[in-house]
Amino acid sequence: MNLFSYVDFLPHLFTLAIAIIASTITYIVSKRRIKLEATVEICRFRQKWLEQLRDEVAQLTAVSVKALKSNLSNDEKDNFYLRLSRVSLLVNESNQHWPELKESMGVMFNRTMGEKGLSEKTDIEPFLTVAKKILKDEWDEIQDILYEKNR
Repeated sequence: MNLFSYVDFLPHLFTLAIAIIASTITYIVSKRRIKLEATVEICRFRQKWLEQLRDEVAQLTAVSVKALKSNLSNDEKDNFYLRLSRVSLLVNESNQHWPELKESMGVMFNRTMGEKGLSEKTDIEPFLTVAKKILKDEWDEIQDILYEKNR
């Protein structure tokens, strides 16, 4: 072989190297993009779940405030129990605030269904305080996930 045949082969080798590098870069960028899109989609689902939880907490609070002012009808008591159930199903039991939320909902349930009635200071406010902590923690988690994946 002479030098001339190697020189003729060099452009083909250079083209092959460029093609391999370009395809590798495309693969890496695509993989990162797919992960980012999946993360964004998960965050959208978490955001929707968080909005549902916020709505249920607001509805439960509204029924509770009504119970402060007057006795609830059977339908209103059913609605109250439905809201309690929804909130408890929407919150993950492994959440650090779950025991506190569960206790406050139990107090609200017992007082609403019993003779004693609710008290805004001792029954509704603790529930709202814990619910706000859970909502804030979950919102922060969404932000952390998005921030971490965008780095």
